[in-house]
Amino acid sequence: MEISSAILLLMERCKQIVEPAGATPLAAVLSGKLDVKGKRVVCVMSGGNIDVSFVQSIIEQGLVARHRRIKFAVKLLDRPGSLEQLLHILASMSANILTVQRRQTQPGAERTRPPSAWPARSPARSMARPSWMR
Repeated sequence: MEISSAILLLMERCKQIVEPAGATPLAAVLSGKLDVKGKRVVCVMSGGNIDVSFVQSIIEQGLVARHRRIKFAVKLLDRPGSLEQLLHILASMSANILTVQRRQTQPGAERTRPPSAWPARSPARSMARPSWMR
């Protein structure tokens, strides 16, 4: 995970794409695995041999680890306004809904909507887990 975090940091802050082996020195320093306190340190980062799908995976992992993207499931009563109420709560938190998946219940089952997957992007780290989701 440290290497993925280092790659994401390089992409976000330096606009550099570095392969995993090339990001290892930075990952070691950032994770505290190397004692560099009080020393002048240079991390040599090299190589751009990284698959595009792997880059997407690293970005996704990094956003989830930093609580900037979450995925959650909810059950809503099957009545008008239930979904609107949930969306209002999310909008008040400045959350951006990326996708919604809805699954219909079996005939004769309780009249609720089963869990729906909701990948969402949060604008700030402070939106780690709202109290109503715990």
